Amino acid sequence: GADHAGAADHAGGALSGPRGKRSADMRDASRSDGTHGQAQVLRLEEGARVRCAAVTLAKVESSIVSLGDALATLPGLNCPPKCPAEPAEGWVAVRRESLFVRGRYSKTARGVSQTAWRLEGQEGLYRSVEEVAADHLAPLFGAADSRLHGSGREDVDVRMLGGGRPFVLELKQPRISSVSQAAIDQAAMRINRSPEGVTVTELRLATTSDVDAVTAGAGDKRKE
Repeated sequence: GADHAGAADHAGGALSGPRGKRSADMRDASRSDGTHGQAQVLRLEEGARVRCAAVTLAKVESSIVSLGDALATLPGLNCPPKCPAEPAEGWVAVRRESLFVRGRYSKTARGVSQTAWRLEGQEGLYRSVEEVAADHLAPLFGAADSRLHGSGREDVDVRMLGGGRPFVLELKQPRISSVSQAAIDQAAMRINRSPEGVTVTELRLATTSDVDAVTAGAGDKRKE
């Protein structure tokens, strides 16, 4: 019994100092009964985590300082950088991709151009298919501007009869990206009641590939 006690004392003496004290505290806590002992163990573990975190943070700060000292030796590099005398200013432009509506248009009256008449000093001289269609489709999409892409064109004093000419109306900077086919059909009905004699058929949403398809043969013209 005495030898066993002496061995225990010798083992306890070997763990002298802070680590020995922590081990002894945790052993004492583990021997206690109930919630009090568990709470004490948790407090000891939390204290150990805090001390480890402090050591890690100190190492990170030391590494950052060492990196800054190394960068400061590079020629032409200010580390840390100088604080600007005035606050920086800038601007951001947000643009949305265009949306497209395709169909066929007819003109039952003369004096209506295909696209808006933009000659200097002659703006508004003629109404156009582009303007009539945009008057009803651009608000539907909340578009800021529009452009008509046609499969060829006819003169302003020529009517377009028959099945109509294929076209795509590009709606630029739209604020509304989801429009139902029913709403597009209602816009087509309003276009067809326009006093300029412009009518449209087969209106539907389109893509940029539809623009390429419609304008592919625009440069091929033949008159007889």
